[in-house]
Amino acid sequence: MYSYIRGEIAEVYEDSIVLDNNGMGYLIFMSALDIKKLKGQGETKLIHTYFSVTENAVSLFGFLSREEREMFLLLLKVSGIGPKAALSLLSTMDERDLKYAILSDDEKAISKAPGIGAKSAKRIIVDLKDKIDSSFMSKDLKESLGEDRGVSGGALGDGTDNDAYLALISLGYSSSSAYRAISEVEGRNEMDVSTLLKEALKRLSS
Repeated sequence: MYSYIRGEIAEVYEDSIVLDNNGMGYLIFMSALDIKKLKGQGETKLIHTYFSVTENAVSLFGFLSREEREMFLLLLKVSGIGPKAALSLLSTMDERDLKYAILSDDEKAISKAPGIGAKSAKRIIVDLKDKIDSSFMSKDLKESLGEDRGVSGGALGDGTDNDAYLALISLGYSSSSAYRAISEVEGRNEMDVSTLLKEALKRLSS
């Protein structure tokens, strides 16, 4: 019904905002992560929206990006995942981190969201893994490594980065956490395995 609403933020709550558009206040539920990005009352903002109608409620959910809304809609296709559970997930990790977790079978990271147990986390992975375009993972890695080095099948390429990745896995870190920590190390193509591993561990412990 509503693709987006542009207006001035009139009120900000823990899990929602009131967006004033031409004198009409829209109560929009949003993720905690998105609410933290807002400057507060008086800010003019475009909010991508999803209009939800259930037996018990009529609600409006909002997102700062189309990608986040698309992830929200994918989650709603999973059996047992409703709007509140989907928003809980996006309040725990952003859209890109959630995609990383799904593609790397990281049930532990997904189940950290309130209301999402181990069974639900596994169902999300099984149902959505084939529906997520993994090309963004290659793009992320190429941007930080340089176009002459890449990834294969969503995993880190051969060499120092791959050795450090495997070392983190052996230390008990999840695939998605290890991947992100290594990909965020600047200048790692100049490092040996030991140095890269130390830098990645700093990010995991921060």
